[in-house]
Amino acid sequence: MAAAEFYHPKTDTKSQPNDDNNNRNSATATHTERVPVIVFDGKYTWRGNTSQKKRPISWWRSAYRLRIVDISKDQAGVVYLKPVIVFFSDTGEGASVTNCLPDLAKKICEDFQLDLNRAVWIEDRPDREERFRVATFQPVARLGEDRFYQVAWRSLAPGEQDLIKTHCA
Repeated sequence: MAAAEFYHPKTDTKSQPNDDNNNRNSATATHTERVPVIVFDGKYTWRGNTSQKKRPISWWRSAYRLRIVDISKDQAGVVYLKPVIVFFSDTGEGASVTNCLPDLAKKICEDFQLDLNRAVWIEDRPDREERFRVATFQPVARLGEDRFYQVAWRSLAPGEQDLIKTHCA
């Protein structure tokens, strides 16, 4: 994945939500070509503190490598139950993904207008034998409009391995 850095306009942190002119794959294709849309590919960071009335992702300044791919345009006539793949990995800057993934995922969904349950969340751990693993979110509580999730990790299914080969290279 190519390295890129963007600044998030709402929080003055590095990242940038879906921008049709800058972050989308502009390749022209015929109906038989695979045309994933890269919604974001870069370093996603936050300050750790917040002036909003929301809990921050982490109280420490942190960053992740993030790639969001919309595969709904992959093949004409194919409807995906989970049309978005979110690849993420630790950068070594701040909190680890294990410690803050539910809050990180909710913030990513808010910033990029994603549905948490309609995305495949894949952690990339290049230093491990099992490089990729999938995060699944189970709701455990609700406080007003805010939902709290527990994360369960699992290995890739064969179809997900194909998605990795297609969209992570």
